[in-house]
Amino acid sequence: MTHRQVQFSVFIKALDLCFGRGESMLGHVDRLEVSPGECLLLRGPNGVGKSTLLLSLAGLIPALDGTIEFVGHD
Repeated sequence: MTHRQVQFSVFIKALDLCFGRGESMLGHVDRLEVSPGECLLLRGPNGVGKSTLLLSLAGLIPALDGTIEFVGHD
């Protein structure tokens, strides 16, 4: 790794996460863990909440319930 490259070591953990738009719940995740170097693939039909889950994990829309933790991030 050169001095210009940056390596991130953030571990994402979501527990008992309910996500949706407004008051409408689109989905529930019991436990989700994505370690550094791992990839996450979401697939499913239109309207089931794939984008909403990613927006909730990114903190761009609030989760309806549960916790999202970024280990290794200040």
